[in-house]
Amino acid sequence: QFEHLTNLVNSDFTGKQGLDSVVPLIVPTQCFDGGKIDFPRLQLPKKELSLCWVVLSDLQTMLYVNQKTAHNWKGVVADWQAVAMRNLRKRTSGRIATHEKRNDSGKLQYILMMQPDGLGTSRLLLSEKIRNEFPEGYKVGIPERSMGVAISKNVNEPFATEVSDLIKKC
Repeated sequence: QFEHLTNLVNSDFTGKQGLDSVVPLIVPTQCFDGGKIDFPRLQLPKKELSLCWVVLSDLQTMLYVNQKTAHNWKGVVADWQAVAMRNLRKRTSGRIATHEKRNDSGKLQYILMMQPDGLGTSRLLLSEKIRNEFPEGYKVGIPERSMGVAISKNVNEPFATEVSDLIKKC
């Protein structure tokens, strides 16, 4: 397995290789500070966060898409980033939340996205699914790379404090 992983890390994806398992990933922008990492990325509105892309391997690892792979894919498919979003939607076929909190009257207060694939933050990009959970509006939080949090715009106490404390602990 180690040899297989080493080969994946040291190689570029060519042709359609990797396109069936590429997904977007939200990461701290500081990962790109200093120019040491030269992966394709998009700056998100929150300056501390950027969007990059990874290929999920069968060894439960994420391999970051490099510039050469992105260039190779552009010759194969018109919009490989749209393919990545479709892949993420497929991986999230059911309900987006893995955990939820409701008040005594059953009103949803917040949800957590902590899927086993480690793409909880990426699922915050699936705004249509989150809007289904919170038609009144919502805010999001990213306590750590694998967990996304969506909070009702009308969150009640003690849930507002509870989710705030949860985020601070990560």
